[in-house]
Amino acid sequence: MEAQEEKKNSSLKTIITILIAVLLIIATGLGVWYWQQGEIRKQKSDADTKITAAEKQVKDAKQKADEDAKDAATKAKEAKASSWKTYVNNQDGFQLTFLDTWKGYAITENLSDDHTTKYIGFGLPSTKTCDVCEWGFDKNYNNLFTISVYTKNAWAVASSEEGPKPTKIGEKGDKVFAYMHGNGIPMVSVANPYDDANEIVKTFKILE
Repeated sequence: MEAQEEKKNSSLKTIITILIAVLLIIATGLGVWYWQQGEIRKQKSDADTKITAAEKQVKDAKQKADEDAKDAATKAKEAKASSWKTYVNNQDGFQLTFLDTWKGYAITENLSDDHTTKYIGFGLPSTKTCDVCEWGFDKNYNNLFTISVYTKNAWAVASSEEGPKPTKIGEKGDKVFAYMHGNGIPMVSVANPYDDANEIVKTFKILE
């Protein structure tokens, strides 16, 4: 009877030991599973963060590229719209900036007989046919002012002559730059052409 009781107790202990072992294995397995799930979630979170950051970088880069393209297009449009306003004479080394009302102006160039002076005339479309055309303009344009480019010797002669004289506006090397209004009565749509011409001449700049 006692032997049976001991045998029964031994079997019970064995079962309990096995159950504890199984529970430990299950607990360990669950612990490992939860740890793995945590690592997976962490890795997924890190990956999502990196993807979000990459997507933001792509979005920001696209937005900047769009803004740069828009700015470039705007600047190109503005440059195209205003490019006619700046007259640059690289040969003689000067530039002028024109007013909005002078869009469509024309230019003529003439040399003195001894080639010591160049006369650069600036005119606007005439409101009627010109009877007397100055400085090589055709009958559809009216000369309003002239920039003359003299040698120093030619300027010394011109500035000492009697009568109306051009106004000196600059000098560089052997060149002297001077300005004079047109001689005729302007027949153009600009309200104050000679006043405007004076404003334009104020923008005269010798190129470096």
